[in-house]
Amino acid sequence: MLVVIAAVLALSLLHFLHFHARRGWGRFVHPSAVQRATDPVLTAFDPSLLLWLRASVAAYCAGLLVWSVAVNGPDCLRFFTFWNFILLTLFFALGAVLSTPRCRRAAALSPSRTHEAAAAVHALLLEIELPVALLIGLMVWFVLLPADPDAPADLDEKYFNLGSLTMHAANSVLLAIEFGLDGLTVHASSFGLVLAWCCTFALFTGLDSAVTGSPPIYFFLDLTQSTSPPIGAALVAAVGACFAAARAASVLKWRLAARLAARSTWKPPTAAGLWAPEPPTCALQSSPNESWSSFTLDVEAAGFNRSHRPSLLGAAPDGNPDDGSGGGGAPDDFTTPYARLGADEPTASTRR
Repeated sequence: MLVVIAAVLALSLLHFLHFHARRGWGRFVHPSAVQRATDPVLTAFDPSLLLWLRASVAAYCAGLLVWSVAVNGPDCLRFFTFWNFILLTLFFALGAVLSTPRCRRAAALSPSRTHEAAAAVHALLLEIELPVALLIGLMVWFVLLPADPDAPADLDEKYFNLGSLTMHAANSVLLAIEFGLDGLTVHASSFGLVLAWCCTFALFTGLDSAVTGSPPIYFFLDLTQSTSPPIGAALVAAVGACFAAARAASVLKWRLAARLAARSTWKPPTAAGLWAPEPPTCALQSSPNESWSSFTLDVEAAGFNRSHRPSLLGAAPDGNPDDGSGGGGAPDDFTTPYARLGADEPTASTRR
């Protein structure tokens, strides 16, 4: 069974890597990656809102991680919950750093490879954590708790303490709030990455049990049982269902945001490729596409500066035909207007 898990892990990861090697990494790595990571989905929200949210959650999660290690010792590393809570903390911490005015200003004026890589990692962490946090909550409250023979006596100690409620319930709520405010997207092509992450833990658990002889931390990951193949298939289906839910939430977010932006009195330019000033009210954040490099060159050739926060009613990644989504983004016939930053205009006007 370990061989099967390793094969699924390898195939899932290869699918993710091959897809982006063939189509390009423009969804994650592009000159405005930091803007995408730190701008709210609607320009009606101030970017500082994301900064304070991310910094507060990161500080709380980091403290909870330290407390968990101090109380439970290294054994907490055997739990999938703890693995994902580490990623959750990294996601909010990295997002907080990217959201600082200094980082936003530096990335707007002269984006570096470091900026682009950090923003890409931040986006990928969200694409992993959003569906996996949902999966963890469902497994804990609807599988582990009902199957626990000691549950009636140890509910408060094992399930209803601060750490458990945060890692098994509040994590999904915090991610939902973050995802509802930010301009990030869950791409259909990232399912392989999410499945590979889950298979990595399953492989770790199997190897840990084989080497140490200790029982698996989760009863449904006991690879010595004859029922492990169908249970494994059910777990893969559960991962797929949670990812589909996250993907649907992503599509819904962009559609609702597009409707809210469409109520604005500002109208986007009618000619494709034109960039317009920032609208006075509410608009939809921009998003990268597969032809980002040529798109940026066209913009720079027109004499416009990309250092301002995007305020676009335009195509979201969900609407790209090659994303495997079949639609769901903002209208594709609109382009992404940035506010123009004049040569003699101070940088402070960008509200960085």
